[in-house]
Amino acid sequence: MSYPLGAAYHIPHGESNYAIFTGVFKAYQRIRPTGKIRHLNLFLSGILNCGADTVYEELESLLNHIVPKKSLRQYGVTKPQLEEFTISVMEKQGRLMANNYAELDKDTVYKIYQSLY
Repeated sequence: MSYPLGAAYHIPHGESNYAIFTGVFKAYQRIRPTGKIRHLNLFLSGILNCGADTVYEELESLLNHIVPKKSLRQYGVTKPQLEEFTISVMEKQGRLMANNYAELDKDTVYKIYQSLY
């Protein structure tokens, strides 16, 4: 999901991944909370000294000390581009999307982008 952001705004790969990272993991948590993500959340909660239900907020807070996370809006993304990014991901990133922890359909991808806007 970070490819359209990096391509459109020439954002370095790692930064564009970080802009999307926690939004995707929060979606995974909603879609498939009892799988491997549960183990990851428990592991991270021990490291971050927080509840398993707040690991992604705490992880984001920690990572913000290295690279402050920007909203998609701060990169210059417009609301119409959220739909364009969604279509691009669904049509052109199938090979990568097939490796997701939980299936992300078009509606879910769009909602992730909206949450990061």
